Amino acid sequence: MRWMVSLEVEYDPIILYRLLNVLRRKDVTIDSIMLTSSPSGILFLAFVNSPEKDVEHIFNFVRRMPGVRGATRLRLDFPVPNPSPSDFNYLELAR
Repeated sequence: MRWMVSLEVEYDPIILYRLLNVLRRKDVTIDSIMLTSSPSGILFLAFVNSPEKDVEHIFNFVRRMPGVRGATRLRLDFPVPNPSPSDFNYLELAR
């Protein structure tokens, strides 16, 4: 299943390293990543692929990581060669 994850993390680079390591260990394929700075931290946006049965577990694991303040996940319901955020459907918002 193709989905998008958006996270707000603290300004500590080790948090991003741990996040990428978790995604790697959970066999999540990362299609693209965007990082941007904000006054409250770093915004992490990634388009990823993983088995549908694992999405909820992965998302809940990542959003509970130390240093992660906000998390949103969105699902792509139909095949799009180069998806944009507007192609995704809202699934859950957690703070």
